[in-house]
Order: sequence, then C-alpha cells, then structure tokens
Amino acid sequence: HQRGNAEIIDYVMNHAAAGHPLFESAYDSRKSPYADWFIWSEDKPRGWNTFAGEPWREGNQRWYYAVFDAGMPDFNLRNPKVVDFHLDNLRFWLNRGVDGFRFDAVGVLFESSAAAWENQPENHELLKRVQDLLASYGEKYLVCESPSDPAPFAAPDSCGSAFAFGLQKHILSSAKLGRLRDDVLYSLRKMPVPRMATFLANHDHFAGARLARQFDGDEKGYRVAAATLLTLPGLPFLYYGEEIGLGQSSPVSNADQSLRGPMSWSGEPNAGFTTAAKPFRANVSNWQTHNVAAQDKDPASLLNWYRGLIALRNAEPALSQGSFTALSERDQPVFAFTREHEGSRVLVLINYARQPAQHTLPASFKAADWAVVFPQGAASPFVAAQGGKPAARVQLGAQQVLVLKAR
Repeated sequence: HQRGNAEIIDYVMNHAAAGHPLFESAYDSRKSPYADWFIWSEDKPRGWNTFAGEPWREGNQRWYYAVFDAGMPDFNLRNPKVVDFHLDNLRFWLNRGVDGFRFDAVGVLFESSAAAWENQPENHELLKRVQDLLASYGEKYLVCESPSDPAPFAAPDSCGSAFAFGLQKHILSSAKLGRLRDDVLYSLRKMPVPRMATFLANHDHFAGARLARQFDGDEKGYRVAAATLLTLPGLPFLYYGEEIGLGQSSPVSNADQSLRGPMSWSGEPNAGFTTAAKPFRANVSNWQTHNVAAQDKDPASLLNWYRGLIALRNAEPALSQGSFTALSERDQPVFAFTREHEGSRVLVLINYARQPAQHTLPASFKAADWAVVFPQGAASPFVAAQGGKPAARVQLGAQQVLVLKAR
C-alpha cells in the first residue's frame, strides 16, 4: 500500500491439501469432529468421470472425493461449519488489509451426482455470500476462475468478475494467423467482458504455453497480441514475466511447472532472482537475454511496449472504462474498433497481417478529427479515398498498432 499498490491474494475454497491437519484428522477416524468436512463414501461410487478422470480416491478403507487429484481432497461445502471456516479465513485476511481475492476452481465447489459435478447453481449462491462479505469491508475486488463456463460467474449475483477463458486463445490465434478471428468478436458479444478479467496466459498449461514459446521469435506478433489485450474492454491481467518475454523452465515434473520458472531480473547468476546456491526451480531458457535489466532502459524493448500501453490505458478512461464498437468483420487483417467514455473517443487499429494492409472505416471518420496517441510520433494512417468515394481509408504497416484519439 505504501507503494500505491492494491494487493489481492489467491484463495482456494474448493479443496485442501491431503496433508492439512483437518483432512488428516478426518482421514484417520470416522469419529473425527472434521469427518463431515470432506466428502466420503463407504463404497466406491460408479460412473464418475471428471476432467481429471476418476475423482474418488481410496483412503483408509473408504473413498474420498478429490476432483483434481488424490493430494487435494474436496471440502464438503454443504456443511455450514465448513463455509463458516472459509468465511472466517477471508475475514482474517480482510482484517489485515487485503484488497481482494482471486478464487480458484469455483466451477467445482459443489457436486450433486456423476452427471452434475460442475457448474452447479449452489456455486453462485455461495460466491454471492463471499461478494457480500467483501462489500461489507468497503471497496474490495473478487475475481473467479472457471475455465469451462466463465460468463455466469461474472454476474452480480455470483462472483461479480471472472477470467475470460477462451478469449485469450482467439486473440493469440488472430495474431498468429494474421487475420481477425470471428471467435474474438463472438466472445466480445457473448461474454460480459467489461466485468471480466482478460488475459493472454497464466500459470496453467491448459490455458496455453508461455507467450515466448507460442510466438517463437515473432516479437511483432507478440506485441500485437499484447496491444489487443490492453486496448479491449475488461480488466486485463498480466502473468508475471509476460512483459519481458519470459521463457519456459526445464527440467520439470509436469507441464504446469514449465510455466512457473523464476522471474528474470538480470543477467546475473540465478537471473537475479535469488542468491541461493540452488534455486527451487531452474532458470527459464532465455533468462540471459530476456530480463528486466536488459530491457529497462531500451525504449524499443518489449517491457517498454507494455509500459507504454499500460500508461495509455491508465490515461484514457475510454480504454479502461469505455464502450466498445467493432469496425471490422471476421477474417480481415485489420482489427479496428472504437472505445468511448463520457465524450472521449479512441480509435484502435491493429494489423495482424505480416504485410501492409488497408482498412475502410465508416465515411464519418475524417483524418482531421483524429490524432495519433500511441506509439508517440507515429504518422496518421489516413489515406485519400479512391474514385471520390465517401469513405475513410487507413493504411497500416505489417503488424502495426496505432491508437488515435478524437480531437
């Protein structure tokens, strides 16, 4: 807070660790006061098949439910004592001044049967209780992770905000293919994006590899994707190291760990992350070239590209809060759209193609009405209309991004 930052922390209500004292007590004895804090069956239930496969795990001559793996037993959230336990945990952190939470795995909080183990109505009812608790502490933020069906969790009567899973893959596909995917426009229409947390990558491999791996040296494509994220509606999240092109880590025991290598602060030993003789996890593959120290003072670096876009978004309420109007259709090389808020209007032009491209805007757009605000010093993209046609045309270079503001 002294540095001007708000701090949100991760919270997992769905499951505990198998080594948690509460579960160890429940595991050891059916007479434990915590026996009903988890989900048990004397005989193995049949017909269950979740995204992790079989969710029922054998333990101490009975079976317990753990949707992710045997080391993460699910809490029984139909037990009011368990819910109170979690709400008290949240109060503990809120009383210490935390500004909000990122809730993990909210799609599987409740399970009713082998055919109804995900996205149950009770999930939303419980999260609304959580949201109400945060509201009693003033201005706090709650965001939820539900990869399979995020939009309902962004509703006011649920979590209030959720990660926009799916949108990230469509943005990245557009940047890689060189044309606007229709899925981007569909997601923007289908999801309540202004309330959602947008992102390009995160800590789970199913959401995609590190951007440096995905773009494989195509830094212009990387920058185009970042510009899309930071100019669209939503509450953009950056995964640490994304802003410097952090690579992947190896050797690792699973794919997720490859995305969780240490941050590369410098070209010094252990990438400036630690002075320990042996770091917990090996440096990422590109730490010597892609680190903060190498990019900090280079105005053309990826780090400063991100900084410029973030500064622009913070300075322009139209980008951070404004409405969205698409001026492009599917499969066009240029993604053109406007953002508007309280009379301030911004025009975003993103050329995904690896060659120059033109785009026709509505006739109401006049070159004299617009000034380029990002990148600084860039020339106006407007070109003269051909054949006297009443249309506004813009010309963009290969993989070029321009943001203009109405005068």
